[in-house]
Amino acid sequence: PTRASRPAAKHLEVPPVDRKSPFLHDRLLAYEHAIAFYRLARAIRVQLPRRGLGDLADELFRASGSICRPLAEGAASYGPDQKRRYFRIALGSAGECACILDQLEIEEAAPLHLLSDGRSRLASATLLTIGLVK
Repeated sequence: PTRASRPAAKHLEVPPVDRKSPFLHDRLLAYEHAIAFYRLARAIRVQLPRRGLGDLADELFRASGSICRPLAEGAASYGPDQKRRYFRIALGSAGECACILDQLEIEEAAPLHLLSDGRSRLASATLLTIGLVK
């Protein structure tokens, strides 16, 4: 099947934004992309050997969660300065994840399609978060 006709991998699916949710982060598209990246980071983590690259696997998983949590906290915060502070924290963690993906590619430690998908999803979350900081 062609790339366009293949169903999306489960870890790449972005759940729809829930505009009726009582949780404000559920209304952020940046959060939805960050959660999709978190799922993808988990998929990458389980593929990596625990010996030698376990530290990178753990850091990727930790840092990917550190994108989602500040987005959720920022969405629930009052005042633009407080929101921006949390969103900037999320951007820092996104940069860390991008670096780890580069390292994993150099080490040839994970399938290239997962790393490429990860970079694409991370880029979407990052660009959307930059829009929240401005």
